[in-house]
Amino acid sequence: MGKKTKKNMWDPYVQKNNAVIIPESTLFFDFRSASNADDSPNRKIDRLSIRVADLNLFEEALNQVRAVLERTHRGIDDFGFDTREEWSDNIEKAVSATRISGSFIAGISLLVGGIGITNIMLASITERIREIGVRRAIGARQRDIFVQIVVESGVLGFIGGIVGLLAGMGVIQLIVFASSTDNAPIVTFPAVVISFSFALAIGVISGLYPAWKASTLDPIEALRYG
Repeated sequence: MGKKTKKNMWDPYVQKNNAVIIPESTLFFDFRSASNADDSPNRKIDRLSIRVADLNLFEEALNQVRAVLERTHRGIDDFGFDTREEWSDNIEKAVSATRISGSFIAGISLLVGGIGITNIMLASITERIREIGVRRAIGARQRDIFVQIVVESGVLGFIGGIVGLLAGMGVIQLIVFASSTDNAPIVTFPAVVISFSFALAIGVISGLYPAWKASTLDPIEALRYG
């Protein structure tokens, strides 16, 4: 095998391209990779790697494998299991810490985004004081102005949520392209709904103060503005 180049070291498909999957009979009889002293195939297997699809069924799957091995070994307990449970616990702790850190980062991002929406709505109200005064003068009620501003800020949150989801899907596609199939990220529908709901809620909440400020403007003073 040749020396690894710098390009191969960073190639995400090296492991996939170097893996070959063949039938067990082909391995023994054609390639004779495991042979006895008389060059006859050695069909004994000294190691098995088993992957459990659902960790909630881990103990049940382990018991089933143990039962099969005890039957094939005729009750002789000459095998052992290396479950790497300690590794799994460490990974769970690392994932939990990452999720907590990600939650803090997401919370800060939502706070900054909410402040930005509030500032935008306040600037918009300042530019539309005379418009608000005219609407109040011809019969618009305070709650009409309040609802209008809240809806506008909610629309900003809605648009921001859509843009964020599209950007997130784009980043995920890049990760899928650059990583192996086993490590591909998984996006669930509830996660999408929750993230979009937070964006929409932040947009609505951020518009409450500007909406209150606009709805409490004195119509006469608003008409004199500018």
